[in-house]
Parts: sequence; structure tokens; C-alpha cells
Amino acid sequence: DTWVQLLYQLCKNFIDDFTNKDGLHYACNHLASRILQSLLPSASAASVGHIASVLSQDLWTVCINAFASRVLETTLIISLKMIQDDYMQQLYDDDENPIMVPLTELEKKNLTEYMVKVSKYCSNNLLDFIGDTYASHVIRTLLIILTGVDPSPSCTASKRAHSSLSLAIASPSLPTEFADLVSYMAQRLMTVPELPYVIMEACSSAVYQCALETFKPHHQVALCLPLVQHLLDHGLLQLPDDITLCSSPTGSLPAADGKIVAVFNCEPTARLLETMIKTCSGAQLSAIFKLLEPSLGSLVAHKVANFTVQRLLDAWSDTETFTAVSESLESALGAALQARHHGVLLAWAQACRRLGKTQGNCLKALMSVLGCDESEEHELCIAPCLLYLTPYAQYAASCTANKPTLSVNFHGSRILQELLYFNKPIKLVKSLLKMPTPELLRVLQHPKGSHVTDAFCSSDFVGTKSRMALVSKLQNEVVALACSKHGSRALEALWNVAVIKAKSAMCQQLADHANAVKASEWGAILYCKFNVRLYSKADKTDWEEKEQKRAKKLQMLLALKRDNEASGPGDASIPPPAKKKKNRAEESKATMLYDWHE
Repeated sequence: DTWVQLLYQLCKNFIDDFTNKDGLHYACNHLASRILQSLLPSASAASVGHIASVLSQDLWTVCINAFASRVLETTLIISLKMIQDDYMQQLYDDDENPIMVPLTELEKKNLTEYMVKVSKYCSNNLLDFIGDTYASHVIRTLLIILTGVDPSPSCTASKRAHSSLSLAIASPSLPTEFADLVSYMAQRLMTVPELPYVIMEACSSAVYQCALETFKPHHQVALCLPLVQHLLDHGLLQLPDDITLCSSPTGSLPAADGKIVAVFNCEPTARLLETMIKTCSGAQLSAIFKLLEPSLGSLVAHKVANFTVQRLLDAWSDTETFTAVSESLESALGAALQARHHGVLLAWAQACRRLGKTQGNCLKALMSVLGCDESEEHELCIAPCLLYLTPYAQYAASCTANKPTLSVNFHGSRILQELLYFNKPIKLVKSLLKMPTPELLRVLQHPKGSHVTDAFCSSDFVGTKSRMALVSKLQNEVVALACSKHGSRALEALWNVAVIKAKSAMCQQLADHANAVKASEWGAILYCKFNVRLYSKADKTDWEEKEQKRAKKLQMLLALKRDNEASGPGDASIPPPAKKKKNRAEESKATMLYDWHE
């Protein structure tokens, strides 16, 4: 309490010295502005209002200054938080006792008028501010507070800057005046002259990206979709062909590929197109795909454009038209694999799983591009080829080497996990079960490969017999898995789906090597979770009963989780309860104590 009171007094004294005469000078100073930013969250409404009145005297200077603009953004965010109905400010009475006091109606009115004034000023000067490094940040902050939507960090600033200016309010209550201000801001954004050259600048592109992100949740039809169409018709499709600001390793995309390819020779316009894809309607998404389709083979090999293709696949939701998208993408997989743009392959697999369409064609195309479709022997190698994302010929050559030369690929592991959720993953299941045990063990102990076990054990289309076959295959590797950081989580996934007989065999392996298992940090955790000490007793009845009860509880929890996912997300305005983090070592100690008390 003493520290809080000291901070309050320090904040009050500093802000009282923030006079009308010297206030702007302090705000434009590097050190003073940083101190002011750190003190404002602890300031009272009167102090924030005083700072706001000083900044309002010369908004032009404040908006374009590197340090004062940050102070302005902080006051805007804090003002929105303070006008909320449930906001309470901490003050001190005459006896220096802390008291929580709500804001008066006059204080709320003054803060609201301040936000409205800054918004109107920046909207009227949008043409001058949208290309300025610091003023454009102010516009993006205004878009956030006017809509009450906090977009993704990539649309606002760096992670550190975003965290300091985050709303941290799930669904803020907005004044009625903000609705007209949002519409006016959108109108000004759609009347910017020379739009193709404006969106080629990083600052301007970021403003439009932030506008699309903030308009979508509550103003999609009225503001977001018209802005997307305006940017497409008058911006991206009107770009000059000689843009070479960000070309691919093999040069700019050829103009013969279509007018839209000029977008990808400039990174700001490419990022803007990605945001448009995430916020547009289904009809607009189809129109964008038709523009990209003739150049798809070149786009997936382009170092910037391949991300746009990924975002397009992520945003696709129409099952009827997805077949045409998949057919166009099949012929471009080879170019994506050769350019090592594996994210394109992953995005396609995820879309096929999500929409439940063209899953067979997706698997066939991946087998073909990896050379695993020539014979039955080749087909049995599809799982490791996907894990390493390497052609069959290269994988076969590595198998003959004395030392393993291939490492698990992140995207390859993710692709294999997605394919295991397909309706008919039998070829992948057979391939995994045919892998040599040492190689499979090495994969499951790898941080990128251990998650394959999760998909294998949780997929509705992988049968119980196949899961038991995997458990049986790793029967002699239980201790090695348990003592490995990532192998232990793979072993736990297998344990959760194993029958009681298989669990008994696992416990026997752990009991026979109890000293080595308990000496490992990860093995000690599983030793307690699996109740190996109880299993080591002569009578196994108690262990079996306890394990059966645990398995029933786990099945009930999984069923409840599936029901919640099927019913859709809950109220977005209710934040999830905070969870106290506990590392695995603490979990091990807690489990040991619990087992000892029992």
C-alpha cells in the first residue's frame, strides 16, 4: 500500500508540473514521454484529462512527433477504459486512506469529447497523416477505440508496443458518437487519391489493414466489404507493372501471369491483400482466386506470394467451389515443394480436413509429388517421406546410410497429423506401423514428431486395432520414451488409448527399470501418473481398479470436450478463468505427495 501511495503521489506531482506552457515540450522529449507513459495507467481521471487538454492544443505537432504521438495514443486507450461503467479509480481521502471512486459524468463527458476531437482532427487530415510513420499509428489506435476491436498484433505494431497499447477489454461500451465517427473514417479512407501509390507505402498499408480488421466484427456489411471492394478495384488492380520493391529470388513475377501479380512485387500491398482475404465475403474471395488462378504455379514458388495462397486456403469456407480450388492447386504442389514453401502444402491439407472435400485427391497428389505412388513398396514409405518432407529416392538413400541424415520437418509433421484426421487414412497408418522401430522411436522423441502420436490416438478414423499395433510395436521402448522429454508425452498419449493389458505391460517395463525411470525428470512424472509403485505390489487388483476409474473419468472429460466443441464457442465476452502455471517438476512433486497420502 505504501508503494502504491508513493506511485500515486509521484504521478500526481509529475502531471501537475505538466503545465500548458511546458507540456508539449515534455511530451516531445524522449525520457519525459516514457515516464509519462508509465505513469498514466496509475493516474486519476482528472490527471488524464489535464494531459489531454495540453496535448489538444497542438494536435498536428503531437501526431507527427515520435514521442508525443505515443503519449497521445496512451491517453486515448486509457480514456476509453475510464469511461466504462465498471471502471473505478483509486484516490486517497484526507487521512491518506485509499478509496475506490467511480468517474463523475462530467469526467466521462470530457474524456469522450477528447476522443471525439482527436478522431475528427485525424480524419480531416487523413491524407497527410496516413503516410506518416507516427501519425499513422495514431490513426490505427483511433480505429481500435472507435470500434472497440483490438486486432492482431501484426496489424498494429511490434509485440512490445502492442502490449502497452492493448485495450484489454473484451467488449467495451462505446459512446453513441463513435458510430458516426467510424463511418466518417471509412468514407475518408475510400476517398484517398492515387490509392495504388498510397498502399505501396508500409504505413498506409498498415492503416488499411487495421481498418479491415477492426471493421469486420461489427461493421462487415456496411464498411468492411465496401472497403475491400474499393481496395481491389481502385488499388490492387491499378498498380503499376514496374514495381520491384520486393522481388522473388528468381526475379519479379512475369507480367504475362496477370495484372494481379504486381501486388506481390511490393510487400506492403501483398500483406494488404492477405488481410483483404481474411476479411472479405465468399463472393469476393472467389473473385480474388480467379485473379490468382492463372499464376498459381508461380505464386506458390514466390517468397511473398506463397503466404497469400496459404491465407486464401485458410479463409475458404465454400465446400461446393473448393473442388475447383484443389484441382488448380494439385499442379502447383511440385513448385511449392521445390521452393521449400511447405506452408502451402499444410494449408491445403488443413482446408481439405476442415471442409471434408477432396481428401483422397490431396493424399494422392502428395504421394505423387514425393514419388511414393509408383509401387506398393513406395506407398509404405509415405509417412516418413511426409515427416521429413523429402522425396522417396532421397529417403531410400538415407536408409542405407550408417547414420540418420534426415530430420523431422515441422510442416511435414503437421501435414501428417492433418492427413491422419482424413476419412480414410489407412495408407498412412500402414506406413507408420511399417517404419523401423528405432526410426519411429527417434521420431517420437523429436519435439516436432512427438505430436504425431496425438493425431494417431485421437483421430476417429484410426481404429483401435491400429492403435494397439502401435503400442505393441513400441512395447520394448517404453523406458526410452518415458525418460525423454518429448517421448514421455507420446507415451502418455498411447497410454490413454491402450487397453488394460497393454497398460500392465507398460507398467511392468517401468517397474523393472524403476531406478532409471525415477532418476529422469520426465520418467518420474509418468512413474507417478501410471501408479507404477502400486502396480509393483504382488496384488494387481487395486492398480487395475484405480486405472479403470481413471480411464472412465478421462473418457467422460473427452466426451464433454467434444460436446462443447460441437455446440460452438461460448459467450465471447466472458473471459476464460485464469490458470496458474505449474511446471512439470512441480507437477511431479504434487503427484508424488498425492500418491504417498493414498
